[in-house]
Amino acid sequence: MTGLIAVALLFVSLGLVGFRPVTIVSGSMSPAIEVGDLAIVRDVSVDDIDVGDVIQFNTAGSTTVHRVVQIRPQNPPVFITKGDANPRPDSQPVPGDEVIGRVQFCVPKVGWVPLEIKRLITRVINLF
Repeated sequence: MTGLIAVALLFVSLGLVGFRPVTIVSGSMSPAIEVGDLAIVRDVSVDDIDVGDVIQFNTAGSTTVHRVVQIRPQNPPVFITKGDANPRPDSQPVPGDEVIGRVQFCVPKVGWVPLEIKRLITRVINLF
């Protein structure tokens, strides 16, 4: 049973089942999504993304979770995004091929566990 659970968690964490968990590490989407929340991101076609959807996308070597505030109809579409807590839209439009998926729902506070583990590991590494 433990082996099955471990395999299932591996498949989910790698996004091999069409959705993946993402721990939120910044407050840019507050109050809708808070630091430490676990967002469940589902693979979707860029054609199925609408204004108001929250998407995860690639940005300069990492990923960001922000709300779509405008869609430029190109092929593929280009998305203008904004963190709910930010005063202005993001400075860089998001090309459709940089979209990872759409946030389906969030589980509050569950992401604190991996955040704290990461902080602990960082502290231990910095000791050496």
